[in-house]
Amino acid sequence: MDGQITATADDDITGASIDGSSVLKIDEGASSVTVDLSALEESADITAVQNDVDQNEADADAAILAETNRATAAETTIQNDVDQNETDADAAILAETNRATATETTIQNDIDQNEADADAAIALKEDSANKSDDVNLADATNTKFPTELAVKTYVDGQIIATADDDITGASIDGSSVLKIDEGTSSVTVDLSALEESADITAVQSDVDQTN
Repeated sequence: MDGQITATADDDITGASIDGSSVLKIDEGASSVTVDLSALEESADITAVQNDVDQNEADADAAILAETNRATAAETTIQNDVDQNETDADAAILAETNRATATETTIQNDIDQNEADADAAIALKEDSANKSDDVNLADATNTKFPTELAVKTYVDGQIIATADDDITGASIDGSSVLKIDEGTSSVTVDLSALEESADITAVQSDVDQTN
Protein backbone atom coordinates (compact mmCIF):
# COMPACT_ATOMS: atom_id res chain seq x y z
CA MET A 1 0.00 0.00 0.00
CA ASP A 2 2.71 2.46 0.94
CA GLY A 3 4.53 1.70 -2.29
CA GLN A 4 1.48 2.49 -4.34
CA ILE A 5 0.99 5.79 -2.55
CA THR A 6 4.59 6.68 -3.15
CA ALA A 7 4.35 5.68 -6.82
CA THR A 8 1.33 7.91 -7.41
CA ALA A 9 2.49 10.96 -5.37
CA ASP A 10 2.02 14.34 -7.21
CA ASP A 11 5.26 16.37 -7.37
CA ASP A 12 5.04 20.14 -7.03
CA ILE A 13 5.68 22.32 -10.13
CA THR A 14 9.32 23.20 -9.96
CA GLY A 15 9.56 25.73 -12.79
CA ALA A 16 7.91 27.47 -15.73
CA SER A 17 9.37 29.39 -18.66
CA ILE A 18 8.38 30.73 -22.06
CA ASP A 19 10.74 31.02 -24.97
CA GLY A 20 10.88 33.50 -27.84
CA SER A 21 8.46 31.38 -29.83
CA SER A 22 5.84 31.73 -27.12
CA VAL A 23 6.22 28.06 -26.02
CA LEU A 24 5.41 27.69 -22.32
CA LYS A 25 7.39 24.99 -20.50
CA ILE A 26 6.19 23.76 -17.10
CA ASP A 27 8.57 21.64 -15.01
CA GLU A 28 7.23 19.21 -12.40
CA GLY A 29 9.84 17.17 -10.71
CA ALA A 30 11.82 15.31 -13.33
CA SER A 31 9.19 15.79 -16.02
CA SER A 32 7.97 18.78 -17.95
CA VAL A 33 5.24 19.75 -20.37
CA THR A 34 5.10 22.45 -23.02
CA VAL A 35 2.24 24.55 -24.32
CA ASP A 36 2.44 26.54 -27.57
CA LEU A 37 1.06 30.00 -26.76
CA SER A 38 2.08 31.64 -30.01
CA ALA A 39 -1.57 31.99 -30.96
CA LEU A 40 -1.95 34.29 -27.97
CA GLU A 41 0.93 36.57 -29.00
CA GLU A 42 -0.53 40.09 -29.54
CA SER A 43 2.51 42.27 -29.09
CA ALA A 44 2.06 43.62 -32.61
CA ASP A 45 -1.54 44.49 -31.86
CA ILE A 46 -0.52 46.01 -28.56
CA THR A 47 2.16 47.99 -30.35
CA ALA A 48 -0.40 49.15 -32.92
CA VAL A 49 -2.81 50.12 -30.15
CA GLN A 50 -0.04 51.90 -28.31
CA ASN A 51 0.89 53.69 -31.49
CA ASP A 52 -2.75 54.73 -31.91
CA VAL A 53 -2.84 55.88 -28.31
CA ASP A 54 0.39 57.81 -28.78
CA GLN A 55 -0.92 59.35 -32.00
CA ASN A 56 -4.21 60.25 -30.36
CA GLU A 57 -2.34 61.84 -27.50
CA ALA A 58 -0.17 63.73 -29.98
CA ASP A 59 -3.24 64.81 -31.95
CA ALA A 60 -5.00 65.83 -28.74
CA ASP A 61 -1.95 67.77 -27.60
CA ALA A 62 -1.74 69.47 -31.00
CA ALA A 63 -5.47 70.25 -30.94
CA ILE A 64 -5.21 71.58 -27.40
CA LEU A 65 -2.21 73.70 -28.39
CA ALA A 66 -3.99 74.98 -31.50
CA GLU A 67 -7.12 75.81 -29.50
CA THR A 68 -5.01 77.43 -26.80
CA ASN A 69 -3.23 79.52 -29.43
CA ARG A 70 -6.55 80.40 -31.12
CA ALA A 71 -8.19 81.30 -27.82
CA THR A 72 -5.14 83.29 -26.76
CA ALA A 73 -5.13 85.17 -30.08
CA ALA A 74 -8.88 85.79 -29.83
CA GLU A 75 -8.56 86.98 -26.25
CA THR A 76 -5.65 89.21 -27.27
CA THR A 77 -7.74 90.66 -30.10
CA ILE A 78 -10.68 91.20 -27.77
CA GLN A 79 -8.44 92.78 -25.15
CA ASN A 80 -6.90 95.02 -27.80
CA ASP A 81 -10.40 96.04 -28.89
CA VAL A 82 -11.36 96.70 -25.27
CA ASP A 83 -8.20 98.73 -24.73
CA GLN A 84 -8.81 100.69 -27.95
CA ASN A 85 -12.43 101.30 -27.00
CA GLU A 86 -11.32 102.52 -23.60
CA THR A 87 -8.75 104.78 -25.25
CA ASP A 88 -11.36 106.11 -27.69
CA ALA A 89 -13.85 106.59 -24.87
CA ASP A 90 -11.27 108.43 -22.77
CA ALA A 91 -10.42 110.64 -25.75
CA ALA A 92 -14.10 111.32 -26.44
CA ILE A 93 -14.76 112.10 -22.78
CA LEU A 94 -11.76 114.43 -22.69
CA ALA A 95 -12.86 116.17 -25.90
CA GLU A 96 -16.42 116.58 -24.60
CA THR A 97 -15.11 117.80 -21.25
CA ASN A 98 -12.94 120.37 -23.00
CA ARG A 99 -15.84 121.45 -25.25
CA ALA A 100 -18.24 121.71 -22.34
CA THR A 101 -15.67 123.58 -20.26
CA ALA A 102 -15.04 126.03 -23.10
CA THR A 103 -18.78 126.53 -23.60
CA GLU A 104 -19.36 127.01 -19.89
CA THR A 105 -16.47 129.47 -19.79
CA THR A 106 -17.97 131.43 -22.69
CA ILE A 107 -21.39 131.44 -21.04
CA GLN A 108 -19.91 132.49 -17.71
CA ASN A 109 -17.97 135.26 -19.43
CA ASP A 110 -21.21 136.44 -21.07
CA ILE A 111 -22.97 136.34 -17.70
CA ASP A 112 -20.13 138.25 -16.07
CA GLN A 113 -20.17 140.83 -18.87
CA ASN A 114 -23.95 141.18 -18.63
CA GLU A 115 -23.67 141.67 -14.89
CA ALA A 116 -20.95 144.26 -15.40
CA ASP A 117 -23.06 146.04 -18.03
CA ALA A 118 -26.10 145.92 -15.75
CA ASP A 119 -24.09 147.27 -12.84
CA ALA A 120 -22.76 150.06 -15.06
CA ALA A 121 -26.27 150.86 -16.30
CA ILE A 122 -27.61 150.89 -12.76
CA ALA A 123 -24.78 153.19 -11.72
CA LEU A 124 -25.74 155.60 -14.53
CA LYS A 125 -29.47 155.50 -13.76
CA GLU A 126 -30.88 158.72 -12.33
CA ASP A 127 -31.46 158.72 -8.61
CA SER A 128 -35.20 158.50 -7.96
CA ALA A 129 -34.75 161.14 -5.28
CA ASN A 130 -34.17 163.65 -8.11
CA LYS A 131 -37.42 162.80 -9.89
CA SER A 132 -39.59 165.89 -10.44
CA ASP A 133 -43.31 166.05 -11.20
CA ASP A 134 -43.27 169.82 -11.83
CA VAL A 135 -45.56 170.24 -14.86
CA ASN A 136 -44.12 173.71 -15.49
CA LEU A 137 -40.51 172.49 -15.72
CA ALA A 138 -39.63 175.61 -13.84
CA ASP A 139 -36.38 174.48 -12.21
CA ALA A 140 -33.22 175.40 -14.11
CA THR A 141 -31.32 172.25 -13.10
CA ASN A 142 -29.29 169.44 -14.62
CA THR A 143 -29.81 167.25 -11.57
CA LYS A 144 -33.57 166.79 -11.44
CA PHE A 145 -35.42 164.92 -14.18
CA PRO A 146 -39.15 165.22 -14.97
CA THR A 147 -41.61 162.36 -15.02
CA GLU A 148 -43.30 161.36 -18.26
CA LEU A 149 -46.58 162.86 -17.04
CA ALA A 150 -44.89 166.14 -16.14
CA VAL A 151 -43.34 166.38 -19.61
CA LYS A 152 -46.64 165.51 -21.32
CA THR A 153 -48.56 168.06 -19.26
CA TYR A 154 -46.00 170.76 -19.99
CA VAL A 155 -45.95 170.05 -23.73
CA ASP A 156 -49.75 169.92 -23.93
CA GLY A 157 -49.90 173.27 -22.17
CA GLN A 158 -47.41 174.81 -24.56
CA ILE A 159 -49.36 173.52 -27.55
CA ILE A 160 -52.57 175.00 -26.22
CA ALA A 161 -50.87 178.30 -25.38
CA THR A 162 -49.37 178.65 -28.83
CA ALA A 163 -52.28 177.22 -30.82
CA ASP A 164 -53.04 179.24 -33.96
CA ASP A 165 -56.79 179.85 -34.37
CA ASP A 166 -58.23 180.09 -37.85
CA ILE A 167 -59.25 183.57 -39.17
CA THR A 168 -62.96 183.86 -38.50
CA GLY A 169 -63.71 187.18 -40.24
CA ALA A 170 -62.43 190.32 -42.02
CA SER A 171 -64.08 193.71 -42.70
CA ILE A 172 -63.15 197.24 -43.79
CA ASP A 173 -65.03 200.35 -42.69
CA GLY A 174 -65.63 203.67 -44.43
CA SER A 175 -62.37 205.06 -43.11
CA SER A 176 -60.44 202.27 -44.89
CA VAL A 177 -59.60 200.46 -41.62
CA LEU A 178 -59.27 196.68 -42.16
CA LYS A 179 -60.32 194.50 -39.21
CA ILE A 180 -59.25 190.83 -39.10
CA ASP A 181 -60.90 188.51 -36.53
CA GLU A 182 -59.09 185.34 -35.26
CA GLY A 183 -60.91 183.43 -32.56
CA THR A 184 -61.56 185.80 -29.69
CA SER A 185 -58.95 188.33 -30.80
CA SER A 186 -58.74 190.76 -33.72
CA VAL A 187 -56.31 193.15 -35.35
CA THR A 188 -56.88 196.30 -37.43
CA VAL A 189 -54.89 197.81 -40.26
CA ASP A 190 -55.33 201.41 -41.42
CA LEU A 191 -55.47 201.33 -45.20
CA SER A 192 -56.54 204.97 -45.68
CA ALA A 193 -53.17 205.83 -47.20
CA LEU A 194 -54.11 203.51 -50.03
CA GLU A 195 -57.39 205.36 -50.69
CA GLU A 196 -57.18 206.95 -54.22
CA SER A 197 -60.83 207.40 -55.17
CA ALA A 198 -60.42 211.22 -55.45
CA ASP A 199 -57.48 210.81 -57.81
CA ILE A 200 -59.43 208.33 -59.88
CA THR A 201 -62.38 210.77 -60.08
CA ALA A 202 -60.08 213.59 -61.23
CA VAL A 203 -58.54 211.42 -63.92
CA GLN A 204 -61.97 210.35 -65.08
CA SER A 205 -63.07 214.01 -65.25
CA ASP A 206 -60.04 214.86 -67.40
CA VAL A 207 -60.90 212.03 -69.72
CA ASP A 208 -64.49 213.16 -69.97
CA GLN A 209 -63.45 216.80 -70.64
CA THR A 210 -61.09 215.76 -73.40
CA ASN A 211 -63.79 213.90 -75.16
